[in-house]
Amino acid sequence: MIGYLVARPARDIIRLARQQLTLAWWEQRGQYSLFISPTVLDEIRRGDESVARRRLRVAEELPVLPITPEVDALADHLLRMGAVPLNAKNDAYHIAAASVHGMDLLVTWNQAHIANMVRMDAIREAVRQRCGSSPVIIRPGDLLEGDHAI
Repeated sequence: MIGYLVARPARDIIRLARQQLTLAWWEQRGQYSLFISPTVLDEIRRGDESVARRRLRVAEELPVLPITPEVDALADHLLRMGAVPLNAKNDAYHIAAASVHGMDLLVTWNQAHIANMVRMDAIREAVRQRCGSSPVIIRPGDLLEGDHAI
């Protein structure tokens, strides 16, 4: 999501829409306490150095959820149960960090393995087995109010 905040306007209409929705949500973010997972920090450090620096400047204001043994165990459980594919270990850690640390929402554009309606029930069940409850997984555009609501 942070990548959409600092990227040049995309030519692809879907990416451009996500950029605009993310920017609109970011302007309304004051009603939320935001956190970031170490997994996301690792991801935003990658790629073009100047763009990575811009992403890190946005992220530096956000508290980081620590990776604990409980986060490790839940990420492993998500992978073993097939809620998250084995090749998406970082996504399992992102979900696990939000879940273990009691986040109400996990805001992401990752529809491949996280904000994916096909996987949602399996993710919730795997998290429930270990933590009791799962954060609501949602895309930034789904949180917009007013003229920007979709």
